[in-house]
Amino acid sequence: MIRAEDLHLSNLRIEREDDSRPRDETAEQLLQRAFVRLFEEQSGALHEKVEDSLLRAAYRFCHYNQVHTASLLGLSRNITRSHLIRIGELVVNKRKPAQSSQGNRLMHLSI
Repeated sequence: MIRAEDLHLSNLRIEREDDSRPRDETAEQLLQRAFVRLFEEQSGALHEKVEDSLLRAAYRFCHYNQVHTASLLGLSRNITRSHLIRIGELVVNKRKPAQSSQGNRLMHLSI
């Protein structure tokens, strides 16, 4: 049995930023306010920036699981995967075809 004195917990507390926004504000309202701020601050390519940020945040939220990320966003896994590769969140090792040279001919073998 584990007792309280067995645990060596720090007395430090995590300080959070002073949150002055109303607590009853919904996620949708927060998102709308964020969009307005982005519209005021950004110029050009905003759609791509928002899409990339959404995908990155969802991917991290889903613990880097492509299938769960796709499900959360309502996308197919293939679309999600291609977007993750495009934004650099997913690195793919491309196979090189096996090469065998006979004289001056180069042969590509695949199984």
